[in-house]
Amino acid sequence: MKQLLPITLILAMAVITRAEEKSAPAAAPVSDEAALRKIYHDWYGAFAKGDVAALEKLVPNDDCLWIDSEGNVSNIRQVIADVKSGAYKCESAHIDKLNIRVFGDAAVVMGLETEKSTYKGKDASGQYRFTDTFVKRNGTWVCVATVNQLITPPKP
Repeated sequence: MKQLLPITLILAMAVITRAEEKSAPAAAPVSDEAALRKIYHDWYGAFAKGDVAALEKLVPNDDCLWIDSEGNVSNIRQVIADVKSGAYKCESAHIDKLNIRVFGDAAVVMGLETEKSTYKGKDASGQYRFTDTFVKRNGTWVCVATVNQLITPPKP
């Protein structure tokens, strides 16, 4: 009986210690939503600055499809090339609304963006509604498709 008491105490201590470990708050990782919000902050900032290196870092994959407001399909590399060549010049861009929905390793981001810009010498300023699809690859969110719709055209 005397041997049973120490064994019981040791087991009880182990159970209490284990329960405390489980209830202790772990360091909170950056949430997926916060990571995606940061991508958008950086993305539109890079467009406004014409920062090609930042754009290439933000969208490192070649399989990101870009559908512009006229329905033309291209690759994100073409859009970045247009920034690099000066065909697309963005004076300012900001996000007015952002709705992020995460589904495990996939996310859909919808938003409203206002920009002052030109494309191939023509005014491209206005408000755009966008829908972007992201997948998480090796722990990093990567845009694989983006669709942009101009909702308030530039004034003539």
